[in-house]
Amino acid sequence: MKSNIISGILATVTISCIILLVIMKFSLDTALVKIETLEDKVASLSFTNNVYTETSIDKPPAPNFELLNKEGAIISLNDFSNEKRKILVFGSKDCNYCKEYYPELHNFSKEYTNLDVIVIEEGITVEDLKKHSKENQYSFVQLVGTIKVINDYQVESTPTTYLLDEKNNIVRVGIINTKLDLESFVFKV
Repeated sequence: MKSNIISGILATVTISCIILLVIMKFSLDTALVKIETLEDKVASLSFTNNVYTETSIDKPPAPNFELLNKEGAIISLNDFSNEKRKILVFGSKDCNYCKEYYPELHNFSKEYTNLDVIVIEEGITVEDLKKHSKENQYSFVQLVGTIKVINDYQVESTPTTYLLDEKNNIVRVGIINTKLDLESFVFKV
C-alpha cells in the first residue's frame, strides 16, 4: 500500500512537472514571437534600406505651415518659390540619424540649387536653431517644427523626407539618409 501511495505521488508530481514544462514552453514560444515581432519592428526602422512611397496620380497638396526660422521670422510653405520643387525633411533634436543625414543634405542642397531644401526640426527652439546654424552653417533652410506640422504631415519617424512639386503637391515620401539615396528619391524617373 505504501508503494501505491508513493507511485501515486510520483505520478502526480510527474504530471505536474509535465504540465509546468508545457506551460513554460508555451510562455517561451509566446516570448519568442514577441521578440521576433520587436526585431521586425526594429529592422523596419533601420535605415540600411531606404523606403519611399509614391503618392497617388492626383498628388495631394502639402499642408501649408507657418514656422519660425533662426531669426524668429515666420516662414510659410507658400513663401518658397513656385518655380522650384521642394524637399521637406522632418528631423528631431535627439535623432542621431538626422545628425548624420544633415551633412549629406547640405552637400545635396549645394549641388542642386534648383531645389528648395527645408528642414523642419521638432523639439528645438529658435535659440537652439541659431546655435545649430552658427555651428554647422548648412546651406538649407531650417525651421522650428511644431506638433501641428508633425501631425499635419503624419510624421512617424525621423528623418522623414517629402518631395513636393512646384505647386506644393506631395510627389513622394520616404526615409532617406544619404545623398545618393536622396538623389535617387528626387530624380526617380
